[in-house]
Amino acid sequence: MKEFSVAKMSKRKILLSVLATLGFITLSPSVHAHSKMQNAIPEDGDMVEIGHNNFAIMFNRKVRFTKVSLHRSVEGKTLQEMVEWDAQAGHIEAQHIESITIGELPRGFVKEGMFEFDPLDVGIYHIEWIVVAQDGHVMEGAEHFEVLEDAASTVNN
Repeated sequence: MKEFSVAKMSKRKILLSVLATLGFITLSPSVHAHSKMQNAIPEDGDMVEIGHNNFAIMFNRKVRFTKVSLHRSVEGKTLQEMVEWDAQAGHIEAQHIESITIGELPRGFVKEGMFEFDPLDVGIYHIEWIVVAQDGHVMEGAEHFEVLEDAASTVNN
């Protein structure tokens, strides 16, 4: 009879341990809350003026930047065509005539990154970024934009 109650106690302890673990996982905010990109400047599809020389990106939670690169797209394609090509094919070298990797990334986990580069000439560009959230979730994306002689007059027309 004593063996039966010990077995019953062991099952009860196991059940309580499993329930406690499930409760902890369910209530843990880091399990449900992935970092998300909130804003980028320039944003996907933006038009900026010649000489533009920076990129900023903000997240709702802290992330660690692992790679940021700037690519000048092939000539003869519109901004919309490049966005569509990128969405279909992914990031491939055939899309670029010039690429640079941003070397100075923020250290540690941050909510935003600001990146500077040489002033840009007229053309279509995209910035690829890869970040790791504090929960280990890896995210990547790209922001496409066009550099024009006078972006203000193009947007207003």
